[in-house]
Amino acid sequence: MRRLESLCAMIALVAIPTLALAQPTYNLIDLGAASPYDGGMTANSINDLGHVVGYGVINSTGEVHAYIYGGGVFTDLGLLGYQGSDGIAINDSDQLAVDGIGPGSTALFYSLGRARTIGNVDGGYTSAYAINSHGDIVGSGRNGDNQGIGFSWIGGVFTDLSAVGILRAASINDADQIAGSSGYYWFYGGYGHSSSHACSYAGGVFTDLGNLNGDPRTNTEAYGINNAGKIVGYSTASDNLSHAFLYSGGVMQDLGTMYGADATAIAINDNGLIIGTLTGVYGAAVGSFVVAGGTMSDLASLIVQGGDGWTQLTVTGLNGGGTIVGYGLLNGLTQGFVATPTAAAGAPSGHADLATGIAAPAPNPFRSATEIAFSLSQRAASGDVRLEILDVAGRRVAALLDQRLGPGRHSIAWNGRADGGAALGSGIYFARLTTQDGSASRRLVLER
Repeated sequence: MRRLESLCAMIALVAIPTLALAQPTYNLIDLGAASPYDGGMTANSINDLGHVVGYGVINSTGEVHAYIYGGGVFTDLGLLGYQGSDGIAINDSDQLAVDGIGPGSTALFYSLGRARTIGNVDGGYTSAYAINSHGDIVGSGRNGDNQGIGFSWIGGVFTDLSAVGILRAASINDADQIAGSSGYYWFYGGYGHSSSHACSYAGGVFTDLGNLNGDPRTNTEAYGINNAGKIVGYSTASDNLSHAFLYSGGVMQDLGTMYGADATAIAINDNGLIIGTLTGVYGAAVGSFVVAGGTMSDLASLIVQGGDGWTQLTVTGLNGGGTIVGYGLLNGLTQGFVATPTAAAGAPSGHADLATGIAAPAPNPFRSATEIAFSLSQRAASGDVRLEILDVAGRRVAALLDQRLGPGRHSIAWNGRADGGAALGSGIYFARLTTQDGSASRRLVLER
């Protein structure tokens, strides 16, 4: 166990270096143009393979159906046994967090064509918010007494997080670190008052993230966390507006706002690119923003193609390559969109190409074979590229690749066998990519 912990620590330390982020620009793609949904649709999440989930409305029946979109094809998931369904989040193994709608809502885990409930508290309802690469899900809901709860579903075990103070679990990374919000309560003038506090939960430790204006009675909430443990959300600032924040190394940084609106950062990828929403009076949508290199920009101003006719762009998700999904109004109808970077959003300044990285293998866990996708920057492609499989002791058991490749996206299959062809036993392994940009690793689970 000590050697496994040492290896995991080593892998965390050899992540690809983070440099200043270049300002991205985007091409906007209307998902509604090719969708089977004539009543409008949303796009809620995107994985590193470019697969999107959300929901669409069928006018003739009024039904709301979750979907998966990939390779130009929509897969309709139907009602899943409920009055409606909504695709909330997707990981790189195409496992989904889905909500069954009506009565109330029920958080579901969807994989390989099958959906199953993940639990509740005393028969109350649940809503899923996020899923990580291991298929672990977080969200919020109500217990049987209609009291708010946050929850996690990790390793197939449902946990009521209100016991540790979390009322909304908004995001979870691959280390099962959770970001969300808790309640803060006080009495004044003979009445009880409350506000939300951004928080994190990791390894059994609850942390209040603080706020931007020093007053604990004002609201702050966390919405996104990346694999480096960096957290984003919003906090009331000294101007009484909500400002987006980045929490890193125990410090909350004010990312600001735009147009006198309330700004909420909702997601951060592993390259440090941040997206969020802008809202006005009574929560009306004003637009969305992107933060790169410390600069907040209106998403609409960064669109160089496909943006005509769109209003009220609302971002909902972000993948490792910087592609953004969301929804907005187009010709009076709510439609989902994909905003693809013209150069890799979140790539280091001076590199108008993809950032080097390794995606979560899919499927994972696997029995016979898994696909390992990775991307190479121009710099990484200038030298040898090595992809190896390590066991939990850090020993190489299989060499999958050791050669030069062109920049861009690549993938390679591993059949669970060692060099020489011997079948390896069930257990945890690591795929390690080594290039001129450094090293990065992904965890694999082989189940025989």
